[in-house]
Amino acid sequence: MSVSLIERDVSSSYQSSLCELAQAIEWGQGQFSLILAHCNSPAIRQRAIDDLTYHHALPLYTVALQPEAELMFSSISCDLTQRDDTLQKHPVACPRPPAMPGAIAISGFETVSHIDTLLASADTVREELRKVFHCPLIWWMSDAILVKLIRVAPNIHSWFTSVEFLSEPDWHDRGSKLPIGSGFGG
Repeated sequence: MSVSLIERDVSSSYQSSLCELAQAIEWGQGQFSLILAHCNSPAIRQRAIDDLTYHHALPLYTVALQPEAELMFSSISCDLTQRDDTLQKHPVACPRPPAMPGAIAISGFETVSHIDTLLASADTVREELRKVFHCPLIWWMSDAILVKLIRVAPNIHSWFTSVEFLSEPDWHDRGSKLPIGSGFGG
């Protein structure tokens, strides 16, 4: 297959995934939902976040997990609270988030030192997440982190709707395993 055909197919796959994610976010407005955005490429992840924000005009708030993060609920609510720090002098306790954005995109799982602890904490507080966050939470994860999520936090994993963003190497790997005539993304 020529390079231009591969690029077109990857671009088509990206647009399809982006539309699927935008639709899931729009349908989830005002209510809790978990969306797993499965993506191995940081560049595609950032492009998708930018496209959702600017081209789809979705009210997307981004949270980058810190390497020392160990508690999912605190990591999200502290980030929201600290950004709203003009109203609070000491956000140490990290109370419930002030105003709920349209959706929260969470990235940086790959940088977390104690990822198993973070994922296990999410599994144990999934009901609390549902009670507090009345908007879609989009978790951007690579293959390696997804495997850990399934192993460490199977209960919360079962709550996710998944959208997959393939990068060119992913497309080559998966495309080579498709049966002849199956079509891509079909």
